Amino acid sequence: MLDTGYSTRRNTSRVLLVVLICLIIQACFWIQEDHTVIRPTIKPNTEWRVEQGCGYEHCGPPPVDFLVGKELKIRIEPQNDEEKNRFAMRIGFVPADKLEIQFNPSLVTVQLGDRRVFHAKGYRCFGKIWEENYRKSVSPINSPIVVDRLNCFLLFFDTSPPKIEEEFKMKIDGVIVRGQRLAIPEMTFQKGISRW
Repeated sequence: MLDTGYSTRRNTSRVLLVVLICLIIQACFWIQEDHTVIRPTIKPNTEWRVEQGCGYEHCGPPPVDFLVGKELKIRIEPQNDEEKNRFAMRIGFVPADKLEIQFNPSLVTVQLGDRRVFHAKGYRCFGKIWEENYRKSVSPINSPIVVDRLNCFLLFFDTSPPKIEEEFKMKIDGVIVRGQRLAIPEMTFQKGISRW
């Protein structure tokens, strides 16, 4: 009599492998969902564009928006929190070469839909800076500083965060490259869909 045990085990292994591959492929499609987010846009510009990319830590979700120029990428992440009534923006600079960049966060402004303008109170990113009481005890950055390798900045605005349906504009002034002020286009933030 012929022993079919080996053949049966081989067929079972093949079936399990096919099922596993199907599950992995389906998971890739199931994982991605539409998320309502606030995203920056700019007017058509030959020097700058907005694109999505990977964050600092990993290349997984959610994607991060970058304002991309010839010599510099600026990472831009709204950090609004309606529950805590916090309007904040995290930004970082990624130079194309080893450029010396200086940044004065106090020159960044937002303009809300009702035309009110607010100047940023900017700080380097670190844990306690999210705490409002701690922020009150620390002076914000009010003059140009050299942007180093750990170049994350948190910008806070003294007003309630706009709702996701409300457009607002942000102008990043105060960036100096090679001793010259860098002209950065104004961004309009509006509701959008991001998939991850």
